[in-house]
Amino acid sequence: MPDYKFFPMNELPEKSVDDPSFSKTVLVYDKTDNNHVFENLGYYDFESSEWTHFGDESMQLICWCYVPDPKKFISSNDLEIALHRGYRP
Repeated sequence: MPDYKFFPMNELPEKSVDDPSFSKTVLVYDKTDNNHVFENLGYYDFESSEWTHFGDESMQLICWCYVPDPKKFISSNDLEIALHRGYRP
């Protein structure tokens, strides 16, 4: 299992190539107890100087990491496709 580098919330992610007023999308983590870890996709808004996440729940953000890129793993493995509930071709 690869080691992921985690960052404190005051260390900001790289800016998005498509829109530099926002950061790249990252995984943000909630301040929880040691038995539970809660995360969501999020980003930093450089214009408003604040963090945002894509979920509906309220979170106390404690750290973040870049979203892993699976391209190398996918291209080097013979993977079986699984369809999610409600899949429409």
